[in-house]
Amino acid sequence: MKTLLTINLIIIFNLFLTAQDIEQEIQNLVNIQIGQEYLVLDVQSVEENRNVFSYSRYEFSDPYNTLNNSYIFLLTSNWYNGSENPRGMVGIFKNGSIIWYSEPVINTESVSDQIILGTMDMNNDGKVEIITSWFRGMREYDYYIWIFSWDGINGYLINEIDQEEDQSVIVCNEEKPEIADFDGDGVLEILGFDPNTYDDEAPPMIYSWNGYKYGNYGFPIPLYIPMNLLSAKVSCKVTPSQYGLTFTYTVSNDSSSRQPIWRIAVEKMFDLVYSFSAPNKWQGSYSHHWDNLIKWGIIRDSEFYPYKLIFPGNFLDSMSFSTDSIIPYISTYYIQGKNGESFPDDQYVFENSFKGKTICGKNPPEPFIPRDFLDSLLYYNNQSLQLGWIKNQTTADKYDSLFTLAKAQLQQNNNNAAKAT
Repeated sequence: MKTLLTINLIIIFNLFLTAQDIEQEIQNLVNIQIGQEYLVLDVQSVEENRNVFSYSRYEFSDPYNTLNNSYIFLLTSNWYNGSENPRGMVGIFKNGSIIWYSEPVINTESVSDQIILGTMDMNNDGKVEIITSWFRGMREYDYYIWIFSWDGINGYLINEIDQEEDQSVIVCNEEKPEIADFDGDGVLEILGFDPNTYDDEAPPMIYSWNGYKYGNYGFPIPLYIPMNLLSAKVSCKVTPSQYGLTFTYTVSNDSSSRQPIWRIAVEKMFDLVYSFSAPNKWQGSYSHHWDNLIKWGIIRDSEFYPYKLIFPGNFLDSMSFSTDSIIPYISTYYIQGKNGESFPDDQYVFENSFKGKTICGKNPPEPFIPRDFLDSLLYYNNQSLQLGWIKNQTTADKYDSLFTLAKAQLQQNNNNAAKAT
């Protein structure tokens, strides 16, 4: 154990040392190539095992392998040394060289903090976007978002500029704004606010892509972010347990889905759960807003990063719970996909989810009337055929005739015959 701890500490120390060395190496090159008035203020590796995970950043993805072994960095002219027109830039460092840097288009006057938020293909154009946030906090408390598109050779500014303010038009009231597909068309939008309203009641505004730039183009505010852009299947196995019954679910995300899965909720009709089981990096719980839902979702904690999403074409099993004094019934499941960084709550789970049928539990009816319960079994039998759980009409007819016979025998008070049937 001591040896393992020592090795881990050495690795962490070396990574930290390497990051410091990389930053200094970039600064040295900046002094020569760009000018000594520019300071390196943030450096991030695109590789997952090297960049800094934080709730203030998105993931650093490189979908087209155009940022392999690269570091993204931010620069600002050193207005502390008397720069009259402080400007910011974005650059890329790779294999000991600065391979690209932007024009000094970013106005950093009154900017007190800046961060590289992440990299992703926002507009689905086959290029990766570098998203940065610049905090201006002397007169207002605004985060200005500047976005550059990188094709592997050159970078291009792709956000509109307010020429009068000399700033990006994308203004947010938090360092890490919500970036999501608000209309489900495959292109991401940015949630900000109206920069002409500087108070706590500033109305939200969505900045969208017009095919050339990100800006304010009158994108409507939706009721919720769509989390149902997927197709999935849920199977359930019911087994006896020390409490009564255990329900175990397997969730499969179809390869055609446009979103990875990060939550499943199942309708239940009982009160108590004696035990939960969940796959690694997932947890089970009751719904906080709806008494008739039981759910499993990813654990959003840096300790469990990267998150174990169910990506298209994959499945996850071992989601289970145990309870007593219940009977199985045909239930509805609600599956939500990841869209942006906001974790889904239950407010719109019924409308904003992929839905289907599975098995869950409910309390036995009180009083228990056998003939009424046989009507339920006849209904389940017919529904199971429609769902494809019973594979053919012959099998469905077999059970239908048995349940109908048992019901007739009960009506004749022939309980023993009904029990045998």
